[in-house]
Amino acid sequence: ARGQVGGGGRGEEGLVSEGQAALAGGDAEASERAFEQALMIRPGAEEARIGVARAATIERVDGHLRAGAAHERTDRLALALVEYSEAMSIDPRATEAAAAHARVLAELSAREFRGAMGRGLAAY
Repeated sequence: ARGQVGGGGRGEEGLVSEGQAALAGGDAEASERAFEQALMIRPGAEEARIGVARAATIERVDGHLRAGAAHERTDRLALALVEYSEAMSIDPRATEAAAAHARVLAELSAREFRGAMGRGLAAY
């Protein structure tokens, strides 16, 4: 069967899934190891290649996520937006960064709208 060599009997797809789970859990070492094993089975495996690159940046992405969350907690939303944007630029597949970015952007937009409505009502 395709992708069933090496990796302790785990196939390429299983190794990629294992790498993705480790990546989601923040375990850069385990994710890189699983993706590298998948690449040994099939050197052209796109998801494994991308996974190796993501594993190499996980600590930087997590740092920006933590900084963004800290800014959110202290209501410094513009700074949080910058941190989440940076995390997304490092890893465009970082769904947590994308969700946080969207959440903060929506809150900033809502605040801007409320402010505009307040200014409009005050003009009467």
